[in-house]
Amino acid sequence: IWKHHNSVYVGSWKNAINELNEILFSGITQKQGLIEKLKEYRFKLEFARKWFLKHQHSALYPSLYFDKYRKNSNGIGFFGLHAIWLSHQKYQAKKIQEQHIKRRNESERIRKKNTKRKFDNTINAYKKGRYSDVQLYNYVKNNLPHEYLIKLTTIIGKVINS
Repeated sequence: IWKHHNSVYVGSWKNAINELNEILFSGITQKQGLIEKLKEYRFKLEFARKWFLKHQHSALYPSLYFDKYRKNSNGIGFFGLHAIWLSHQKYQAKKIQEQHIKRRNESERIRKKNTKRKFDNTINAYKKGRYSDVQLYNYVKNNLPHEYLIKLTTIIGKVINS
């Protein structure tokens, strides 16, 4: 955030570091909690960095940016980004859910394609005389979904008539 700012002084950094030590990392005792907080803080800092670049707005001093009382979105502070973090988490959860649905639909489509191919292969084998009526019926009954057993009577009728 402060890469191109020459006017950020040591005292401002010292005040920011003191604020961070008192507020951000207090009360974290377990490793998983620390990991989650670090993910949140990194997201907030990256979001702020991109926001300052996009809007051509000069960043606040670090001590002002990390001020715990700047919680409004118009205050341009670290703690005002909490609502954005929550919306990002909802977006990530929705994205994962959509990926699961997409994978499930893909596997269902592949399964249907494979069973249709098996059904067509058995019908072609029946036409060529490799399967008898009983063998065809038993294969479809034991190896394919019930809907293909229902289709079998109409397909056999067409094969016999042609």
